[in-house]
This record gives sequence, C-alpha cells and structure tokens, in this order.
Amino acid sequence: MTRNALFLFAILSAACAAPIDDAPISKSDARAQAGKADNGFDFCEAFQWYGDGVCDDFCTHPDPDCDGNQYCYSDSDCASGESCNASEVCLSDCPAGQICPAVCAGFCVEAPPVDECAGAWSDQFGTCRSPNDGVYPDACCSNSICGGFANLQCAADEWCSFGDVPEGSADMSGICLPRPQACIQIVDPVCGSNGQTYSNSCMAHADGVDVEHAGACEEPQPAMCGGFANIPCASDEQWCSFGEVPTGASADMSGVCLDRPQACIQLFDPVCGRDGQTYSNSCFANMAGVDAVGQGACQ
Repeated sequence: MTRNALFLFAILSAACAAPIDDAPISKSDARAQAGKADNGFDFCEAFQWYGDGVCDDFCTHPDPDCDGNQYCYSDSDCASGESCNASEVCLSDCPAGQICPAVCAGFCVEAPPVDECAGAWSDQFGTCRSPNDGVYPDACCSNSICGGFANLQCAADEWCSFGDVPEGSADMSGICLPRPQACIQIVDPVCGSNGQTYSNSCMAHADGVDVEHAGACEEPQPAMCGGFANIPCASDEQWCSFGEVPTGASADMSGVCLDRPQACIQLFDPVCGRDGQTYSNSCFANMAGVDAVGQGACQ
C-alpha cells in the first residue's frame, strides 16, 4: 500500500475521538517531516494527535496541549545559541479550520556553528581572501593553497583549481578541491593544463587536472632541426626528419624532430641512412635516430 493510500485509509477510518495508536508513521518521523506529508496531509489531524494530552510541537497547527510558546518567527524569539527554522519548515500558527495570514512559524533549534573561514580563497600572490575581497587569516587557506612559486601540491583525491587565469600570468596560486567521484558521459571537449584533451571538464577534474581552455588541445608543433646551424633534436628519443628531399636541394635544409619508433616490423626493405649506413627498412633507420636518404643499400 502506498503512503498516500495509508493516509487516506487513516482519515477515513478515524471515526472515534481517541488518537490512532497504530498510525502508519511515528511521531518522531512526523517531526522529521515538520508534521506534514508530501501530499499536504496534516499528520496531527489525520491521526488525531491534536489534544491527545501530549504536546506535539511539530504539528502544522498549534497543538492545544502546548502552551503556545514553542513556536518562533525569527531568531530573536530564540535563546542564545539557538536559531529559528521558520524559513525551513514554514508552519502555520493558525488553528485548524481557520484562515490566517500566511506567516511562517518554526521551532527554536541549535544554531549551526559559525564558519569563520567561509568562502576563503587564495589570490595569485598567495593572500587568503574572503568572498567580499577582504583578507582572512592565513590559517583559513593554509590547507588549500596549491601551485604558486613553490608549486604546492594537493592531496591525491584533490585537484588544483586556478579559476580564470589572466593571459600571460605564471606562478599563480590555486585552491585544492575534491576530485569528482563520477561524471556524466557528455562530449564537451576541454584542454587540460597537462596538454591532454578530455571529453568534459568533470573528466579533467577527476584526473586531477585543471581546465586550460574549452575545446580540444592543439597538437604541439614539432621542433626544428638541421639547417645552417645543424640544430640537433633536444631529446635522444627523437630523430631529425627531412621528409622527401627534392633533387638538388640545399644540404642545409631544415627538418623537424619526431619521436623514434619503439618497435619495427621485421621487413627487409633496405634503405640508405643519412649516416651512410644501410638499414633493413626505414623504421630501423629512424629507430637509430637517422633519416633515410634513399631506397636500397648505400653505395
């Protein structure tokens, strides 16, 4: 039987004036729902808790068993260290069956602790700021600063957020935020600060990476090599490729640095390397860091 059906059954069967002992909901559960069901039913009226000899201060309307002082309209009605939850529960202090102005009443509950560091963030100079751009004590930000000149790192389950980084800025400080535990599968590519493309910003943050910009990352342009200065590749893991050199081209042509192959197929298709040695195929020449200058064995 559904909850609504239970409520209807309870109301239709409430023929006597005595409280319903076998109500389908306890008073503690009714209190948790501020005395009202999802469909608007008044628990206290449905189960005849008004005037049952017990002060039920959670009822939608004042319970005659209470002295009427348990309701509040603002924090000023509550004692020190308490706050009024009228805006959360919005009860009516109007007696059952009467029409009264729509004024919310609630109960005095323990006031939530004051967060003296609420909204703290660090600017590019590492200064701990408040939401209205004031200054907070450094202690409010000490556990959340990342990046900066010292390149501070976040915990393994966090990522460093730099917000909107002004163009040309460097060594900015960010704040550590929790990594998402799950992301929706939507394709909205972003470029991560690590130079990798992610399907959306959530996926980047889950990988511990901040978003550099919307859209896919641009493929890095290969470095130049060779030329008049005979520039070598910066890494021993690369080789200088000159592509197809036209007949009669200058010996001082420039090339581009490409990564050396990690493995090659065992295919015998000899090429002559720029170093004057013969390789079984162009892949093995490139693996050795050499460009192939001609098909066939070196003469």
